[in-house]
Amino acid sequence: MPVDNVRGETFDEHGIYMNELLKRLKTTDDDGITKDPFIFVEQHMERLVKKYEKTVGKHYAMLRSYGKAILDSNSGSIVKLGVIVNPEDKTYIDRFYVCFTGLVDGWKIWCKKITSLDGCFMKSPYQGEIITTIGRDGNNHIYLVAWAVVNVENKDK
Repeated sequence: MPVDNVRGETFDEHGIYMNELLKRLKTTDDDGITKDPFIFVEQHMERLVKKYEKTVGKHYAMLRSYGKAILDSNSGSIVKLGVIVNPEDKTYIDRFYVCFTGLVDGWKIWCKKITSLDGCFMKSPYQGEIITTIGRDGNNHIYLVAWAVVNVENKDK
C-alpha cells in the first residue's frame, strides 16, 4: 500500500519496501534519542484503515447502480440484490449475487461439469460472508462461475 504523504515528504513509489520506508521515517529528537518509526507507521496505517472503512460504506450505498451497470453491459448476466427494511424505514443490504453470462458459458464449454461452493468471512465493520461457486478447467485450475455476499450463513435463504 503506497503511503501518500508522510511528514511532508511524498512517496509515490508503489513498490517501496518497509525497511526503506522506515529509514526515511527514522528521526532523532532534540535529546538525541531515536524515535521508533514502527510506531509511526502503525499509527499511519490505523488512519488509513479508518479512511478505508468510511469509503466502504459509500460503495455499499452504490450496489444498486453497480448491479444495473452489470446488467446493462453484460446481457444475460444475473444480479440479485436482497435488502431488509427495518421498522425505522432504514434499508440494509442482506445479500448480493452476481453471475456473468460469459463465466457460465465458459464453464459450460471448457470446464469439468462439477462445481463446488466455498466461502470466507469478511472482517470489517460490514461483516458478512463471501460465497463463491467454482469449477475446474481442463488444466485443473480454479474457474470462478458466480459469487455472492451474504449477511450471515442462514438456512432460510
